[in-house]
Amino acid sequence: MEFDEIDLTDIAPINFVGVSEEEKEKILDALGKVVDPEVGVDIINLGLVYDVVRREDGVLHVKMTMTSMGCPFTPLILAETRKVLEALRLFSGVDVELVWTPPWDMKTRLSALAKIAFGVFE
Repeated sequence: MEFDEIDLTDIAPINFVGVSEEEKEKILDALGKVVDPEVGVDIINLGLVYDVVRREDGVLHVKMTMTSMGCPFTPLILAETRKVLEALRLFSGVDVELVWTPPWDMKTRLSALAKIAFGVFE
């Protein structure tokens, strides 16, 4: 595969519920600033975010995972995720839930940009 054939905007699917397109873009932009310090790639390009749901009470609920259960930066990444979303001031609160199902999979969750960073080519 040639570099110019790679779609650098391709990210793993995220289930958005109850947010407008404008809010979705702001959320993606904010989460794109949360970087896993261990690998130097943001959580969107790593494919760590599964669901982003605005609940009826106005709280934004984010369901996400880590690359491994032993990730030493889990508390930092979860706190940063909450912090950048709260800074948007669009929701009555932010709740970040760490899940292990489905398990994170490098082959299906990494964006094209992250695959380049990891040296993974198909």
